[in-house]
Amino acid sequence: MNKNQFAIKTLVPDEIYTDRKEFLDLFYNEALKAAMRRSISMVLLGQRRMGKTEIFKRVINRLFFEQNYEDPKAVVPVYYIFPDSITDPWQFSINYVENFIKWYTAFRMRNPDIIEKKFIKLNDLPDFVKSNIEITRGFSYAFRLLEALEEKDGVYPEEAAVQLPRSVSDRDDTTIVMFLDEIQNLHLPQHNFRIVGYMQDAVESPTCPHFVTGSAKLNEPLINEETINKILAIDLSFGFIYQELRDQVIKWIDRLNDHNITKWILYLAALEEEEKINPERIQNELKVREGSNVELKKIIDVMIKLSQGDLIDYISFGGYFSHVNDPVLQDFLKAWGKVEIVLLSSIIFKIMKSFMCSKIVSFGRK
Repeated sequence: MNKNQFAIKTLVPDEIYTDRKEFLDLFYNEALKAAMRRSISMVLLGQRRMGKTEIFKRVINRLFFEQNYEDPKAVVPVYYIFPDSITDPWQFSINYVENFIKWYTAFRMRNPDIIEKKFIKLNDLPDFVKSNIEITRGFSYAFRLLEALEEKDGVYPEEAAVQLPRSVSDRDDTTIVMFLDEIQNLHLPQHNFRIVGYMQDAVESPTCPHFVTGSAKLNEPLINEETINKILAIDLSFGFIYQELRDQVIKWIDRLNDHNITKWILYLAALEEEEKINPERIQNELKVREGSNVELKKIIDVMIKLSQGDLIDYISFGGYFSHVNDPVLQDFLKAWGKVEIVLLSSIIFKIMKSFMCSKIVSFGRK
């Protein structure tokens, strides 16, 4: 590939960018394999300033110029970097969709200038695209979505935005690879912005794998499974993973009746050491821990509802419950329950006990 040809400018000269060929070839080949539905979404995790973004840029440039862009089976590369300040879901969604449309069009025209922010105004973008490339049934949805976002028509704009690439590739049976940079910016402590739950469905399409970079939380090289498990353990305790999983779990629990009992049942189910989760054990534990004599039928009913949210498994033909095949979720539920259920219940009990032992004094009008 000509050095002067690039869809996205690299920062590090090739002469000093060494020892990365293995990663470059891996992501390039995985992107091409997506056209045969033989690739899955992947994460490139490492410390800051280790060259993760440079790897993505070089892979994208190869995909952009080394394929036949007129071939409908070509893999369309799309690059997006999450900003470190996301406060408005509508503006984020518009930017995400606009970026997708520009990258898709730029590849189909082999014109990287289109990607530049100042190349064309947002209002002129639909007419420009429609007059230059074939608008497929799937890709036409992008323009309808963009119009709806500009009019603020919808409930969860960020959900529609992140699922757009998959919607296009699934409808057209084409291949799109999303390169998402700085994924950790999705959950900064100063911003109340959550889209990882919506992203989960988007990344599971074989027509549209997502390649993601993220920065580790520890100043350690990721050289073995033990180090990776340590990073996950920290995140499960108080980091990005914990907050995202908590949001999803609480959102599902809030749909069910008897919020407190449901949380206890989910936590006690996570503590089950046997292959099958025993509702009678949960019933006994509830009586000991909460002093609640909950009917077995109610516990089973709650567990079935929890299984509908993929928080536990319900084997209907066998009539029993088991853990979902997700070790990260299982570890999270144990950590979450210990912190937010057991500890909180203990604190509330102590407060109530102190009130019972204290003289209640009131003031105001008699």
